[in-house]
Amino acid sequence: MLQDITYAYIEFYVGMAKMVAYWHVKALGFELVAYRGPETGDPDKVSFLVAKNGINLVITSAATPACYEVLSFVDRHGNGVKRIAYRVENVEEAYRRAIAAGGVPRQDPKVTENENGRVVEAAIRLFDRKEIALFDGSQYNGIFKPGYEPLSIKGFEPDFDNGFLAVDHIAYGVHINEMDYWVTYFQKIFGGEVIQKLESGDVITEYSGLLLKLLSTNNGLINNVFVEPENHERPSQVQEYLEHYYGSGIQHMAFSTADIFTTLKAMRRSGVEFVQYPPSYFEMLEEESDIPADLFEKIREHNVLCDAQNGSYLFQTFTKPFGDRPTFFFEIIQRTGDYVGFALDNIGQLFRAVEREQSKRIEGGEKP
Repeated sequence: MLQDITYAYIEFYVGMAKMVAYWHVKALGFELVAYRGPETGDPDKVSFLVAKNGINLVITSAATPACYEVLSFVDRHGNGVKRIAYRVENVEEAYRRAIAAGGVPRQDPKVTENENGRVVEAAIRLFDRKEIALFDGSQYNGIFKPGYEPLSIKGFEPDFDNGFLAVDHIAYGVHINEMDYWVTYFQKIFGGEVIQKLESGDVITEYSGLLLKLLSTNNGLINNVFVEPENHERPSQVQEYLEHYYGSGIQHMAFSTADIFTTLKAMRRSGVEFVQYPPSYFEMLEEESDIPADLFEKIREHNVLCDAQNGSYLFQTFTKPFGDRPTFFFEIIQRTGDYVGFALDNIGQLFRAVEREQSKRIEGGEKP
């Protein structure tokens, strides 16, 4: 098993990288850091690196019709995550151990280098054509990795501080009967334990249900949520994701913040749309919890889900999909005190809210 892994970067394949990078800067508050493309020696692709407090997002699109890898991905899936990279100390050893534990090889260890040093990367399979990369940039003194150059564009700066601290977790939407396979795949390679789960019947909305497992690595820094649809009256929100994404994949990514209310206020001013929860949720929360009145008013004002745990709180909410398909979206989350895990009751609230949006797409009418 691989121990003490952390996130190195997450790479998106998109139709128009510069526009998507601009949206991440202006709407989400990331900072433009670096660029790679034909001008820096990569004739087929363009990539923009945007970052915040160690969260590195690489946004890549094709520069020529010959770039089949990117074009075929975007054609099938739309804008989405292609690659999740974990930082490891020794890529060759980590890759050998990953393959021995059952990892499916995608790229053998490869060294890229220039006058600033060397970077080593390898990759194993994740779902269809997605990848988990193993990354070591400890011997590189340049920006990110060879081929990238610092980039600053006038007007291409964030207008606010998003307050993001880290990637809290990544959630995967998988087909029926796939969840246990991929949880086992991750466990054999990276270790960790399933610390929470939802089984059949635990979450049933008016129209659908779901199965869920939360797998956390031993160091607690990598939290993977696997969600599988459960058949009910009509295709669930997870099933809709799978059908519009055309396969299993990364459904959403959560960013932690120290002040969710300030973060959400700034993001809404920048045009980010969030899922809305019904007044009944906040009425129930007020009746069944001991949340102080001033805090409760902020929760209701900012339309945030909340859970209390021994004097600590979990606050969370979700954006609407950032692309044209009802697929990938972001989550904003804040934990106070010693809150760990997730509020599983909030999962049902999320899916009910998302299904109201889904109903408009399916029926073109009123929310259920």
